[in-house]
Amino acid sequence: MTIIDKIKSTIEPIVGSGNFHYADTEDLNVELDSAFFPCAFSALIDTGTVEDKLGRFHERVNMQVLFADLSEVGIDGEENERLLQPQKERALTWLAELRKSDSLSLETINRTGRQYIKNSGYDVMITAYVVDVVISEKEGYGDCGK
Repeated sequence: MTIIDKIKSTIEPIVGSGNFHYADTEDLNVELDSAFFPCAFSALIDTGTVEDKLGRFHERVNMQVLFADLSEVGIDGEENERLLQPQKERALTWLAELRKSDSLSLETINRTGRQYIKNSGYDVMITAYVVDVVISEKEGYGDCGK
């Protein structure tokens, strides 16, 4: 099981099966056009390391996950904040679940925040709560694989 599969298995119980989207930036835009909201999404990880801990190699990745829903363009800040609250709760629930994971370790929470994405030509925008984290695998790999 890849580290992304493990991450997906911790997110989908919170956002629903099939509602975690992970792809490169170009494909993610296409995928989100047909996504069911609310959902969670992340672009391909471009940074990470492999650490040697007591003779076993553990993958460690820096990942940004956006817990998102749709909102109308032009709504006021207070209304947008009300729409954002459930996404924030999903993100915080996920962070709490990561702490309990048997296969993943939440190393660092780099930042959290709000993000608003407006695509030209649409009357809706994506309102998201973003978590930027460092996650590592607990089990690791030895001389002959797992």
